[in-house]
Amino acid sequence: MDSKWSLEEQREAAKLAMTISMVVTVFTGPYVRRNRNMRLTHTIFGVALVAGSVWHNSLYSVRDKGSSVKCLSQAEPAASAETAANAANVPVADES
Repeated sequence: MDSKWSLEEQREAAKLAMTISMVVTVFTGPYVRRNRNMRLTHTIFGVALVAGSVWHNSLYSVRDKGSSVKCLSQAEPAASAETAANAANVPVADES
């Protein structure tokens, strides 16, 4: 994807879009039943919130090499108590 915006700028833009959409959706919520324009505004910004969430999620893809996010299937297995104790230089009591 050849974009003029860096990945960090795209992430910030997605967060800003979600924030604005959430604020407008929350503040128009109480007026949905009274006013047709508010209902339309509420619906449009609700859809924009979902779209912003999808966009934001796509910017944190697991496929990125530098990503710190891992799927459960890619996570390392839990270390044993002995391995954890060795890493912390703590003596382990014998199990016998």
